[in-house]
Amino acid sequence: MAQRGERKPILLTGFEPFGRHRTNSSWEAVRIAGAALGPAAHVACLPVHHHHARERLLSLLHELQPPICLLTGLATGSAVRIERQARKPSEFDILSGSTRMSGHWPWREMHRAVRRVFSPVRFSDDAGGYVCESTYWSLLAHRTDCGVPHDAAFVHLPPLSRRASAETLANVLLSILDEHRSPSRRRPNAALGGQRSATIRYAIASPRPHGRS
Repeated sequence: MAQRGERKPILLTGFEPFGRHRTNSSWEAVRIAGAALGPAAHVACLPVHHHHARERLLSLLHELQPPICLLTGLATGSAVRIERQARKPSEFDILSGSTRMSGHWPWREMHRAVRRVFSPVRFSDDAGGYVCESTYWSLLAHRTDCGVPHDAAFVHLPPLSRRASAETLANVLLSILDEHRSPSRRRPNAALGGQRSATIRYAIASPRPHGRS
């Protein structure tokens, strides 16, 4: 558990490969973004299993008590999807909690941040009904019960391709976090602290995101 007075990192998660997806774009993007952010972030690869993913996430939330948590997952299609809601899955029927919960993030700000790096991007209120959604619901239920994290959201990323490279998708995440901690919003000793310049340097060095696939 984070010590009192210690700067708490943001939490970024992706998922392991599953099914026909031998590489999961969410984990590849999170891994690269985490390396760029350094100690400002804690990253984790979650299992593609309703209960195991929930247990791993809750353990991290309890240990880190992050002020910000951004979950990511892979979804077919060409767009980045900003998931604003999560429904309670049947697998969690015995657990308490609302049947539908809303994430907590400045959504227009997130949309603007993604557009700087990648398109298309769209809002979604249907997170898919699989492990991505059940994990998102677990995050929001924990936030409701414990008040942590303050900001919580889920982003679906497209599969890896020439156009949607791991580096480009990592920059989507970096742009979201950089916008969220912009000077107008940032407080002294905030979660990203002095990492903003690292985010910008990384974005400049990455491949152009809008080449043909």
